[in-house]
Amino acid sequence: MPDETSTTPGSSVHSDDETVELALAAAEAIKRLVSERSALRSFLASREAELARLRGHVAMIRDSYRRLANELVSQLELVDKLEGEVRQETAGLVEFPRFLGNPPKAG
Repeated sequence: MPDETSTTPGSSVHSDDETVELALAAAEAIKRLVSERSALRSFLASREAELARLRGHVAMIRDSYRRLANELVSQLELVDKLEGEVRQETAGLVEFPRFLGNPPKAG
């Protein structure tokens, strides 16, 4: 049986031209992979920047809602306090019923 991997010029597994073509194809594949990796890194960097920007917006919105909630609580406490003061001031006064529309007829 002849050995197919012998080093004789006519019986080599790949010719020099085939070896060059394979090397060029491998180099092109590597270039393509490096280019794709670079594009993916760039895409990831832009997504990370967008995520950081959105996190900043969410933080600002959250802080705005907290300030609004605190202001609402302060306003409600003020109204509650004023209502208590008004009740104390009017506790001794006699209230007359209010009639809406026509007053009742005496009779």
